[in-house]
Amino acid sequence: MEKIKVLLADDQELILESLHIVLSMEPDLEIVGLARNGEEAIKGCEQLMPDMVLMDVNMPVMDGVAATALIKEQMPATKIIMLTSYKEVEYVLAALSHGAEGYLLKAIHPKDLAAGIRVVQAEGL
Repeated sequence: MEKIKVLLADDQELILESLHIVLSMEPDLEIVGLARNGEEAIKGCEQLMPDMVLMDVNMPVMDGVAATALIKEQMPATKIIMLTSYKEVEYVLAALSHGAEGYLLKAIHPKDLAAGIRVVQAEGL
């Protein structure tokens, strides 16, 4: 089974490390990089070529919506799921209009998050 290569982008260290630990336990997922802002996410995508990015919406330097637009422009095959603790509709619409394939709240159960990654990855195959 080929692993899904995932890059995690979140400015909160606790969230970033927790996602890394939880998702690393999934046999079909490989965490290839961690980013703490949108610029790091773009650089990580260029260097590591992940299949999927879990992207926080609100980050310093460059937010996740702007980073998503640039990643999708440069690497359209990279899939992006937005992760946020916010429920505002404008973030959902902005992220989706820039090419994000999905949108999940950080309150999601880890098993559901892993399942969401698998579903989004399978949609384009």
